[in-house]
Amino acid sequence: MRNLEVFKKWNLPILIGASRKRFIGEILNEKNPKERDIGTLAISCLCSQSKIDIVRVHNVKLNYQILKVADRIYRK
Repeated sequence: MRNLEVFKKWNLPILIGASRKRFIGEILNEKNPKERDIGTLAISCLCSQSKIDIVRVHNVKLNYQILKVADRIYRK
């Protein structure tokens, strides 16, 4: 996630599918994937800031709301 800019050089759409992944669980010390949405929201904000084209998520409503705010901050 630290090196997203490396992929931008190819000028292709980028999709990130980090929703509820184990690395988020390790950071949050959360074994239950359904309890990792806050970490997923942080990744979604990072993706907005990095101008990533698509994020694949489980909790669509929460991510839609956070991306609406983040996109207003980082993309406009």
